Amino acid sequence: MDPNATWTELLQALIDDDWPAAHEAAETLAEWLRRGGFAPQIVTHFPPQHPLHRSFARTVCEQVLQATGDSDAAS
Repeated sequence: MDPNATWTELLQALIDDDWPAAHEAAETLAEWLRRGGFAPQIVTHFPPQHPLHRSFARTVCEQVLQATGDSDAAS
């Protein structure tokens, strides 16, 4: 699992308005983060281990999963 690649896929799916692909990427990344996997580096101004990356990624995943009707996966 490459969380940086999955994050990029999630963003591209949102840009393309491809909600099934966005849902799949969000679900994959959310599960990875729940299991303690490292977060994608979202903001280049902070070091990779900064907690902002995890917080931001989780929030975006939760929003996508809720928007696609999978509120259970967002928890």
